Amino acid sequence: MVNASGKIDDSLLSSLAITDVFEAASQTEMLALADANIGDVCIRSDINKTFILKATPYSSLANWKELKTPTDTVISVNGQTGAISLTTSNISEGTGLYYTEARATANFNSNFAAKASTGLTDGANILRDTDTFILNGGNA
Repeated sequence: MVNASGKIDDSLLSSLAITDVFEAASQTEMLALADANIGDVCIRSDINKTFILKATPYSSLANWKELKTPTDTVISVNGQTGAISLTTSNISEGTGLYYTEARATANFNSNFAAKASTGLTDGANILRDTDTFILNGGNA
């Protein structure tokens, strides 16, 4: 089971690959990774994909296998990645304006000022400065 040097003979062990992770900004850079060995990974920043070297030589594109990633997951939201917490300051309003106390007050004030008291629900029961007010002192 052991060879002359006291080690387990290589023929009894399966191939082991210590995986290194490389980054490349292009296919040309990936195919120039002279230190890449079978099992090494290359992250391509130009296309946001990751490849693993399945055979030698490293310089052949056919020897790099793309590691598939799910296409149904969210990669980013509004340009943010990772654990995301959005607030109104992260998203432009466009035509749908956000609620604010100042906007609500301004809206109420402008709309209320435009209404006549007769247009209110109990407008007929409102005492106006043009009305005559007679107090009945209890005399019948």
